[in-house]
Amino acid sequence: MGTELGINRRAEDRPLKEPRVGGSVWPRQRCPAFTPRAAVLPVEKECWYCKFADFHLKERIPLDVGICCWPNKQMD
Repeated sequence: MGTELGINRRAEDRPLKEPRVGGSVWPRQRCPAFTPRAAVLPVEKECWYCKFADFHLKERIPLDVGICCWPNKQMD
């Protein structure tokens, strides 16, 4: 139960209160603006699966830490 509230989690895995526009986001973070990419099943509510996050997923090597580009979609 504690992990759902962000207790005992690493800082990079804790939910964000708002989009971190232009800032770094870790794959397991999430915020209220989360919008899943259409190609992802099952949907995980994490930045890694968000349309607004840029992890360079179309590149040969994706980024370990992405960039929040909200409100601009990066992938559908």
